[in-house]
Amino acid sequence: ANFLWQDGSLDSTYLISNEGLYIVTVSNQCGSDSDSLIVDEIMIPSVDLGQDITLCSAQFPYQLDVSGSPEATDYIWQDGSTNPVYDAVSPGQYIVTVSNSCFSSADTLDLQLTNGIPQVILPPDFT
Repeated sequence: ANFLWQDGSLDSTYLISNEGLYIVTVSNQCGSDSDSLIVDEIMIPSVDLGQDITLCSAQFPYQLDVSGSPEATDYIWQDGSTNPVYDAVSPGQYIVTVSNSCFSSADTLDLQLTNGIPQVILPPDFT
């Protein structure tokens, strides 16, 4: 059989290095047939919950949102929930894993609680 690829190469095998449309025509003394293949690149999803945070109790629930994670199609939090938005209702460690059909990435955020109510101390009154 004779092989003819979209770029004019004639080998029976073809190394794919980029996304795109690939077409091969195979022929022999009885005729020819063609087929094509579309290759899409799937990127590794990224996720960033940011730096660890210390909050006061009035700031809970604290919303964690990874819906903008590029290339992510699935989300799973430390408790098994699967929404891209998660309401952290108490201090602790929060972990999210984002994934697509090929790859996954994870990030961790520690939320700490402070009881520190700001205090203002002025000097004594004076004239």
